[in-house]
Amino acid sequence: MSRKLQWFQSVYNLIFVDNSFLQVANIIFKVCLLVDILGKKKLEERVRDLEFRLAELKNENENLNCTLEKRDEKIRKLSYAYQ
Repeated sequence: MSRKLQWFQSVYNLIFVDNSFLQVANIIFKVCLLVDILGKKKLEERVRDLEFRLAELKNENENLNCTLEKRDEKIRKLSYAYQ
């Protein structure tokens, strides 16, 4: 039997008879898909966390600005009353 024929027969057996190559390829594909799905879910969760934190910081910023405005108003009143 020639080398080429032996090689083709080995490849044929590997793919169609043993199915080991296809099984391994299928497993690798599923693992890659699962990793991609889990990675995407983690990133989506991280985005939600960051959006929540951003909303908290905006609220805190508004509260601090309001406090500053009240202090400025008190300072203006006290300055006017002192004069």
